[in-house]
Amino acid sequence: MSVRYLNVDCILRSDKSLSLLLSHLKEDIFVLWDESFESIFSVGFEPNLLDSSSPEEDFLEFLRLFDGLPADLRRLLNDCNERVLDIGFEGGSSGESMNVSIGTSVIARLSQYGFSIGIRIYPASDSEPDLPIIEQTREH
Repeated sequence: MSVRYLNVDCILRSDKSLSLLLSHLKEDIFVLWDESFESIFSVGFEPNLLDSSSPEEDFLEFLRLFDGLPADLRRLLNDCNERVLDIGFEGGSSGESMNVSIGTSVIARLSQYGFSIGIRIYPASDSEPDLPIIEQTREH
């Protein structure tokens, strides 16, 4: 199995509720969690892109969403104590590498929002279907 790009999760932590932000974005995101503990609010979500092929594609979707926020929600985003875009990969067992690059203009735009970039590598899944073994015979 080859290394596989999965998606990008947006992780936000704040001392203010983020429910208005999630509500505003609800049509464009899938919420992974929305928790609070001792006045710290934590949310994780990913864009509703189907078959996204690269982190840059997901980053551009997040930027589209953030650029379209009304001023009060943009302030809420900017006031978060932690802003991470976490790139997920599934590790492979094939020995092949995977190269991914993110353009400097995208990185510059993400930095304007104060985002850091995380990289998460998940173990290779054992759920890949077993392929039948085809016996080849030689006729003499």
